[in-house]
Amino acid sequence: MAKHDVKFEIPSATLGNSDVVFEIRRNDKLLGKLEVSKGAIVWVRSHSKGAKFRLFWKDFDLLMEDRGEKVGV
Repeated sequence: MAKHDVKFEIPSATLGNSDVVFEIRRNDKLLGKLEVSKGAIVWVRSHSKGAKFRLFWKDFDLLMEDRGEKVGV
């Protein structure tokens, strides 16, 4: 089974124009970084040569409802 590690940096200020960045690894290999801001989330794959994939929060909500696995209540 794959081992996943998540590392993150939290800016010292309240989230505003600074993103919170999560570094996502699978079996110690970087998959990418997830940048969380107050307006959207951005996925930067490690092998994408700088390409970024953005979802605004409204779209993320719809994606999770459509494609996510419901857990809990």
